[in-house]
Amino acid sequence: MCSFEWGRLYITSREATGGRSQAIVQCKAFARPIGPAVVRELFGTLAHHDGATIAYLATTNGVTQGARDWCKGKPIRIVTPDHLIRGTL
Repeated sequence: MCSFEWGRLYITSREATGGRSQAIVQCKAFARPIGPAVVRELFGTLAHHDGATIAYLATTNGVTQGARDWCKGKPIRIVTPDHLIRGTL
């Protein structure tokens, strides 16, 4: 199930166990790779959203190594056009 509210897309899916999970998806079409500030902001949104357990950052030009390092160990997944082409996350 998807819902749209104030510029955010909320996705709710049913897991194989029958439970529900919610994810936050943020899409960025920046000319340059995204830096740590954007992923920190997304993490803050995730922390304050009741029910969301993971966040996806979809970007057209990838992220910097600093942003990638900041995401380590956190429930944030980076999605690039390559992921979509290969069908992997």
